Amino acid sequence: MVGLLGAAGIALMLARFQAADPEVATVLPAPLPLPDFALTGHDGNAFTRDELSGQVSLVFFGFTQCPDICPVTLQQLSVVRRRLEVAGADVIPEIVFISVDPARDDTETLAKYVSAFGDGVYGVRGDLDSLNVLTEPLGVFHARPRTDDGYDVEHMSAVLVINPRAEFAALFRPPHAIEAIVADWPGLVRKL
Repeated sequence: MVGLLGAAGIALMLARFQAADPEVATVLPAPLPLPDFALTGHDGNAFTRDELSGQVSLVFFGFTQCPDICPVTLQQLSVVRRRLEVAGADVIPEIVFISVDPARDDTETLAKYVSAFGDGVYGVRGDLDSLNVLTEPLGVFHARPRTDDGYDVEHMSAVLVINPRAEFAALFRPPHAIEAIVADWPGLVRKL
């Protein structure tokens, strides 16, 4: 019963915001086409610009050993995806987690990590040069400063929205709020 009421509430919220412009998403004035890049998915398959065509994707850059920002953000995006599914949204985003720690995030580690967040979450990796082909034109910050016990990984925590034409079209800046993203979704999709 509670689940039905929750689903009805989400559906009502989506209908209420159907015509509204996004409030928390930043929509780029002109979408930025993704460069041609060659990375590898957590299943060992090639992951290129073509894999982002024909769908809306929420792309987050991080690393599997991240103590807080990455697992919290991926959990939030997974909940957003489930709520949109329950509400019957026309467009359900794919979630793409791209590791910026290729030395520690091999395909096996990445596969195990993304599986904890449910369906619709796909892990991607590549060597630093291959990653930079994608991150540099998009302005995605990531760095590995040295520490006493090896290195740490610094990265931006925004979530990029990639439209069906494989263009960077919008982003969600932190802090990420599930309800706000769900409420923004219909208006955002209309602008993609």
